[in-house]
This record gives sequence, C-alpha cells and structure tokens, in this order.
Amino acid sequence: MKKNIRKVLIASAMTIMMAPGVLSALPQQTVAASSVGTVSVNTPVYDANGKANGVTLASGTSWQLGEKVTLNGVSNYQIGNNEYIPVAVVSNVSGSSTNNDDSETSTTGTSITDSNDVNGQVGTLTANTAIVNGSGKTTGQILSKGSQWIIGNNILTYNGAKYYQVATNEYVLASNLYIAQPNIDTNSSIPTPGNGLIGRTNLQMRTYNSEANAYDMTLPANTSWKISKLVVNKYGSYWGEVATNQWVWITDVTLNSGLNLGNNSYYVPNFATSINK
Repeated sequence: MKKNIRKVLIASAMTIMMAPGVLSALPQQTVAASSVGTVSVNTPVYDANGKANGVTLASGTSWQLGEKVTLNGVSNYQIGNNEYIPVAVVSNVSGSSTNNDDSETSTTGTSITDSNDVNGQVGTLTANTAIVNGSGKTTGQILSKGSQWIIGNNILTYNGAKYYQVATNEYVLASNLYIAQPNIDTNSSIPTPGNGLIGRTNLQMRTYNSEANAYDMTLPANTSWKISKLVVNKYGSYWGEVATNQWVWITDVTLNSGLNLGNNSYYVPNFATSINK
C-alpha cells in the first residue's frame, strides 16, 4: 500500500511540474491571453481583413486565445499579431478571453436560413475542412483541400460562424470555400448580365425553374427578357436567369450583344442536366 501511495504522489508531482511546460510549449504569441483552446479541425489563420495568411493550424493543437472580434460577420479569437481563427473551430476552452465582439449576443447559437446568393455555384476548399451537421456538430468527416463542392441553398450560422451547405444536413465553414466569380465588366459598352443584357425568344418556350428542377412558365415567341445572370453547365449549355429561379436556354434566344459568354458565366457543373419531366 505504501508503494502505491508513493507512486501516486510521484505521478501527481510530475503532472504538476509538466503542466507549465505544456503551456509554454505553445507557439510564441504576441497577444495578452488568459485562456487556452484546442483547434478541432485543421484551420487556416486569417488577418484582420478576414483573408487567409497561408498558415494552417493542425487539428488537436492548443493555442492561447486573445480577445474575440468579428471579421466579415464571423466571430474570431485573436491568437497572434494580426492573426485570428474562427470561434466555431475552437473547443475545450479554459480560462476566459476579452470579448470585443459586438455581435456576440445576436450570433451565439445555431440557426439555418434558406436564402443563399451563391446557391448552385462551385466552391473550392482552401484547407482540409470538417463537415458539421445542422446543429454545428462535427460528423467526423474531413473534406480535402482543393476539392470542389456545389453549394446548396441553406446557410448555417453556428456560434457566429457561417457555414455553406454541401449536402443534406452537411455544412462546411464558408471562409474555407473559394468561389470564383465571373469577370463581368459593368462599365463595358457591351450589355452584360444585370447591366442591360436582353434575350429575345426565338420561339415559344418554357422556362427552367432551378428550385423545382422542372420546366415552368411559358414565354411567347418574340418577347424580350432582361437577363440578370448567366450559368454554364458541364456540357457547355448556357442558361440565362430572367426572373428569380426562372431560366431560359440561351440557344433559344437572341442576345442584344456580342457578349463573350464564357467570361460572363458562372460554372455550375450539374445545372439543368437532369430536369424532372
């Protein structure tokens, strides 16, 4: 019994001596911090403008946490001089950090909205990224850096961080997705989407409803419609949006300009490729 007690005392003493060493082994940081948290997924570091600085923190590593601030609508911890990581990816926080996040009261918790300006577009992951469910909890799956995903209509907000839907009840951190935008010159003398582009129907035709994935309204022949957005799918078929979720096949209309379609269209691989009959 005495030997066992002695072993416990030695083990406890070693734990006490090692604890300061564990904290001091954290990377040197230039922020005053009284709390420490663990990164739950591989996480890019962002600057004060919300741009990734090229550094990625490994999943499972611990970091001293400075004040909370909001960058581009996302709640972040400061971890260094002009270095920040999203609050949503930090777990096992001990101690407390200064809160300068004015949006904290309104963004804490979980909510899902079904309005997304980038719905149907393709995003490329800039880092290995964990999938979370509609409650903001990780599913255990990791999507690889460089992989591409079609973004759904739902947006998840979890503890101030924004997530885009990539599958049913599956979301990834929005700040980890790069979404290419077409190079539309709104100052061009040539009409462009949302800036004077008009399509005239060559025949009576039905619009494609992208929300229902089915044909919808009937447009008479020789009628003109403003086109707010152009999309091209993996087969090279171009579509123009003439009303919310209402699209016309560009082959069946005559445009009022010699527009370069490829330079002015969003690439959505599976757009209108399997329309419900």
